[in-house]
Formats: sequence, C-alpha cells, structure tokens
Amino acid sequence: MASNERRNSFGLTWAEQWDYSYNDQDTAQKNKSVVLTRLADYNKKMKCAASAGAKMVKEGTSAGIRWAKHQYHKNSQN
Repeated sequence: MASNERRNSFGLTWAEQWDYSYNDQDTAQKNKSVVLTRLADYNKKMKCAASAGAKMVKEGTSAGIRWAKHQYHKNSQN
C-alpha cells in the first residue's frame, strides 16, 4: 500500500471499501483481535495505576497518623 492512501476508522482504504469481492469478515476478525489486545493492555495499565494509587493513599494515611500521634504526644508532655 502506498503511504499516501488513507484509511477509514475500520482500517480500510477507499479502494477496499468499494471492492465488493473484498472479504470483510477477515478484516473484522483482525480488528477484533487488535481491539482485544489493546483492551487487555489498557486493563493491565489501569490495574497497575490503581495499585500504585492505593499504595500512595496507604502511605499518606500512615504518615498522617504518625504526625497526629507525634503532635498529641508533644502537646500532652507540656
């Protein structure tokens, strides 16, 4: 395919869209495979981000509790 041929959102060139002998089932299966692969990658990234976010919240909460305990003990000793 020449680099100047444009593709639509289904990955088809203009000529492929108007070629009635073109097998659309093969393209649909390939597109489905690509979408599922991208979705799996996206899910993996989101799970990693959620895990990192939860860890940050846990660490921040622990630091806040330690700070509050320190403030309480500092004030109660005076």
